[in-house]
Amino acid sequence: MRRVMTVAVLAALMLGLGAANAEVVLDPGAVTGVERFTHVRAVVADDQSVMAWLSAEPLQGGQVFAAGSTDEGAWSEPVQVSGGYPDWVASDGGAGEFSLVRASNGAYWLVWSADTGWRAQVGGAHGNSDSELTYAITSPDIWVSQSPDGRAWSIPEPVAIAPTPDRNPGIIEMPDGRVGVIWISARDGNADLSLAFADDAGTWGEAVQITTDPARDSQYELVHVGPKFVIDTRGRLTLAWVSELSGQPQVYSAVSADGRTWSRPVRVSGGPGDKGFLTIEEAGGGYNLYWSTATDEGEQRWASRSADFVTWGEPRLAPVGK
Repeated sequence: MRRVMTVAVLAALMLGLGAANAEVVLDPGAVTGVERFTHVRAVVADDQSVMAWLSAEPLQGGQVFAAGSTDEGAWSEPVQVSGGYPDWVASDGGAGEFSLVRASNGAYWLVWSADTGWRAQVGGAHGNSDSELTYAITSPDIWVSQSPDGRAWSIPEPVAIAPTPDRNPGIIEMPDGRVGVIWISARDGNADLSLAFADDAGTWGEAVQITTDPARDSQYELVHVGPKFVIDTRGRLTLAWVSELSGQPQVYSAVSADGRTWSRPVRVSGGPGDKGFLTIEEAGGGYNLYWSTATDEGEQRWASRSADFVTWGEPRLAPVGK
């Protein structure tokens, strides 16, 4: 069951953005006709702010909507960006799987994972009182839409369609302006990390499979600012994820200059326990990689330091708050 966004969550979201203009209220409830919503994403800038959310309205639950700010500080009419009912945006642990970013050229991008296959109605004609509806939920696919102003959005285009689930999409942008989507795919029988780029015409190229081992790879993280995944100061993609390659969940890292060719994965963490909640921090001419470990003794926060994102120091307990 999806939860409706509370004022406290909205306040936390605003604080998390850091650069948010105090005059911008990131509340879809302030948009005309919006009453039930959840999982707000926002991009706040001096010249334009855009907000996206998952609808929780009847017959619209799970759809991505968006609106842009006006010069008067109000919001434009909401626009449904994702596909029509009854296609739902997939969710993972209560978090809507969609991402909103603004590219360096000013264009806005929305990417989401949605169950978009045909649903079959059985047990009677539509509208009959004795009708019984059942839905054949297909595997989630990755979809994307873009907008010049956050108000008018392009028709959703598929980034990846496969008979197995494609989930957890995130947007990246390379120094040459190429926009890409990274996600977790199970098309080869187990969860791997994949990446695809759009050309100047907006056509999505062949997906690059970043990880190819027989283990389950998930919970990826790149250097990021706010909701936007970005390259590091050296113009590279620095990627960390959790893999069961060694027989139990461990944190691995890899780096790429172009998003297509990646370095050999390096194991960063050690010891037993589930790993998760990864964060990459670029600071002091190097990198700090943080993760949490859940064991029978409780949860601990760990960190490792690297000068080049290839060779990592011995894991240590992280400072409070990291």
